[in-house]
Amino acid sequence: MRVFSGISVPEKVRNEISIILDNLSSTNRDFKWVSKDNLHITLQFYGEKNPIEVEEIKKTLEKTSKEFLPFNVSLTTLGAFPSLKHPRVAFLDIEDRESAENLKKINNFLSRDLRRKNISFDEREYIPHFTIGRSKKEGRTIPLPDIEPVMIKFEVLFLVLFESILKPTGPVYTIIGEYSLNKLKERKEQ
Repeated sequence: MRVFSGISVPEKVRNEISIILDNLSSTNRDFKWVSKDNLHITLQFYGEKNPIEVEEIKKTLEKTSKEFLPFNVSLTTLGAFPSLKHPRVAFLDIEDRESAENLKKINNFLSRDLRRKNISFDEREYIPHFTIGRSKKEGRTIPLPDIEPVMIKFEVLFLVLFESILKPTGPVYTIIGEYSLNKLKERKEQ
């Protein structure tokens, strides 16, 4: 089973972002734009895992969710890796530091627990961002157009484990686990 963890996005936010994607897709066909149903923030990519490893990842997500409070994420300007002039991955930036720091802390917490369990994951430096497209072509692509900065804000209430099924038409993501950020709730109950 091919899996990754992330943050799901409310329907209202998906609708706002799909308007941006419609505008971008009309000016840049060198990109495969993320479908509305697949919009999310990735925390970690795990790749192919057996059922025992998936259960351990679920336990790690459950444990991690108990360490964090719900928080807001603000998406703003268009960015790209490695650059806007030579984009391979297009994203909306997570502008405010507190949101980015929360995502980094969650990623670090997950990483520590998974290393302890000897479960492999993508260990590249985590840079919080909201992927909206990927280049279809290797090498140089057409630069992304300038777009007006946006201000899309939503509350993060859950960590999610997704299964990714690759199909000729593109990946299909299915939620296989959802874990409430509930540090505050637990403190009140004690």
